[in-house]
Amino acid sequence: MMANIKHLKTIKHHCYVLIATFFYSGLLRPAPGTWGSLAAVMVSLLLLMFVSPIMLIHVAVILFIIGLPATKYYGEITGIVDNGEIVIDEAVAIMLIFGCLDLFSELSLPVFAVAAFILFRLFDIAKPIPISYFDKKLKNAFGVMFDDILAAIYSIIGLKFMVWGINVY
Repeated sequence: MMANIKHLKTIKHHCYVLIATFFYSGLLRPAPGTWGSLAAVMVSLLLLMFVSPIMLIHVAVILFIIGLPATKYYGEITGIVDNGEIVIDEAVAIMLIFGCLDLFSELSLPVFAVAAFILFRLFDIAKPIPISYFDKKLKNAFGVMFDDILAAIYSIIGLKFMVWGINVY
């Protein structure tokens, strides 16, 4: 009986690590957040071969929900709440942005993917207000995930401005 419990704990550990690091992309160096974002772009592009963009929003919501306990667990085992190796938050944000692809029909998919990746990384790193506020105030798994959702929203707005600029000229 004890062996079964230990086995279940090991499975739980590996599942949470797999999720928190988004298929171990967060373990890559340097800049694990960039690698996690890039992995999420690749997964999003792959998923778009089979599902509509709006389905990626559903995937992002599911990843957010399962990412919360994985993020909490990874923070506990490493002793760092917002450990840089946790990149499920970047994956959720990227998938949220790709879920809005239909709003950007003026852009080709490659241009959209590159622009979305660059804008997201800029907002995720720079953390403009209110992202920086929530990043400092919410020191828990929700806070780790939430500031990237805000960076995704900023990125979507930035993409809209980009499209507007293209249409003006």
